[in-house]
Amino acid sequence: MAKREQLDLGGALPGALGLRKEAAGFPESLADVRREAQVREILDDFNRRVLADRLRPAVGRLPPAIARTVDVDDLVGQWSQLRERITAEARARAEAMEQARAAEEESKRAARRDRSWWRALRRRR
Repeated sequence: MAKREQLDLGGALPGALGLRKEAAGFPESLADVRREAQVREILDDFNRRVLADRLRPAVGRLPPAIARTVDVDDLVGQWSQLRERITAEARARAEAMEQARAAEEESKRAARRDRSWWRALRRRR
């Protein structure tokens, strides 16, 4: 049902499992963040939550699931490359749209010239 409704149940997972799922989404989940300082802040917060989760007592007989901290500098580098790629793709899309718009304008101008030529020809008769 969650898949059908496209619900994100990451917040419903127990501590370490939710943190693991969150870490698996890095750096793509940071694509909307604009500044490196904000990315570092988000990743530092994640590492703090991982360390806080490790301090919680184990419940039950099974050993506790442990989430790993992330290498902030490595992920910032990956985020930077991702942002560059996204920016380049957006620039390419904008250029393609501009070229398409220019081609459409040119075809409209050509159609107007053709129509005016026919009008001038009809007037002469």
